[in-house]
Amino acid sequence: MENLNLYKDKEKRISLKRFLIYLIISFLPFFSLYYFSQFFLFTNIANIIRNHPLVFNEISFNELTEIPDIVDLKISEYDSKINSLINKIRFLKTSLNKSFFSKYFLQVLVNELSNINEYFFIKNIEFDGNSFLITFYEYSEKPVVPETIKEKLSKYYKNVELKVTDIKNVYENFKMYELQLGGEL
Repeated sequence: MENLNLYKDKEKRISLKRFLIYLIISFLPFFSLYYFSQFFLFTNIANIIRNHPLVFNEISFNELTEIPDIVDLKISEYDSKINSLINKIRFLKTSLNKSFFSKYFLQVLVNELSNINEYFFIKNIEFDGNSFLITFYEYSEKPVVPETIKEKLSKYYKNVELKVTDIKNVYENFKMYELQLGGEL
């Protein structure tokens, strides 16, 4: 025969086995959230290590949760250093270009005139940072200043002009030509 307990005021008790099962079921969402958050954190750290190994070598940390913030801080530091280096490079490039353009016209003139067997005397050199003007004299029977000067300077300067401004007779057909070479940056 079966044992039936039909007593109404009986206290219901749960068995230890059921209690442990209920306890495990109640903690299951917490542990799953914790597991997935740790998994997400470790995958982020793995991506950071893979994408930025040099940054990861530079940092020191106590907790894993600090790593993304520290790495972001280091990345922003490196970005600011890169930007400052880019600005310095631009400054050096512009100053190098300015120094090149401030001397190149004189180098071309001296190189071209040294290839000719005539006498030249430079009277005046004016350079204001935007334009140049060179006044020089040539002593010969006819002007022999090569047009290659104008062609070479036209590559880097605007409105390059080479013109004879004055002609004076020195001796018979030997003349002094006053020439001006000018241009703009």
